[in-house]
Amino acid sequence: MNAIVVSGLDNWRPVPGVEHDDVTVGGTAVGIGDLNKAAKKILITVEDAPVIVTYNGTTPSASNGSVYLPQTVLALGRQMARAMKAIRYGSTNARLHVEECQFDNGARSET
Repeated sequence: MNAIVVSGLDNWRPVPGVEHDDVTVGGTAVGIGDLNKAAKKILITVEDAPVIVTYNGTTPSASNGSVYLPQTVLALGRQMARAMKAIRYGSTNARLHVEECQFDNGARSET
């Protein structure tokens, strides 16, 4: 199993009342959808199969984007998460597990 340990997340907590989302990634590029206004950071776990991801609004392809393996955890700011697009790498659909987070009271706030 490949895993990336994300550190510095001590003050991140799920946005209350917001359920996580699972986004299926197939042969057509997809984003992660709408985000709750309270979400400042987004944790995305790649599951089931590799994906190709772009963060600049362009469509990912075999020659455009970064490849992430299953169990990779992406910690993104709101703006980057909204611009993100993903497509499967190969013939097997992948899944993105999306958790919207905010900072605990007393922690610094970012927009």
